[in-house]
Amino acid sequence: YYCLSLREATIDVLAHHSLTLSNVCGQCYDGARNMQGELGGLKMFIRQESRSAHFVHYFTHQLQLILVMVSKKCVQVGELVLSISNILNVLEYLQEALDMVELETGRGLNQELGLIKTGDTHWGSHYKSFGNIISIFDSIVDVLDALVVNARRWKLEQAHRHF
Repeated sequence: YYCLSLREATIDVLAHHSLTLSNVCGQCYDGARNMQGELGGLKMFIRQESRSAHFVHYFTHQLQLILVMVSKKCVQVGELVLSISNILNVLEYLQEALDMVELETGRGLNQELGLIKTGDTHWGSHYKSFGNIISIFDSIVDVLDALVVNARRWKLEQAHRHF
């Protein structure tokens, strides 16, 4: 069993720090299949060793729940979360549009910063995206402003064509 070797590795790490599973009050895991198994996963082996061990599925999900709770109590945090969510959605759509257009690509070209699609990752993985958004925030605002101006201009052109 792969989980048995994970169990042994966990016990070895704890022993290195003069701990046993019974000394540990909790372990976190990210929901990987080899961790989840009730009948053959690492979770089962650790629970057999220590009944006091508890598991938190997707620790970052717990952080998200805390963020949601805080955002309900603090309007500014809620607005920030909503704004960031909207920005990520717009940027994801822009990326999809750019993917449809053939662009010159290669090593080192426009690759310093990246955004992660929300559906592709756990919430904790968005730390990099948030950092990148902060780094290029002024440019993002400029692009969004240009999109608004161009959309208004396009609507005016469409309206004039109908008359």
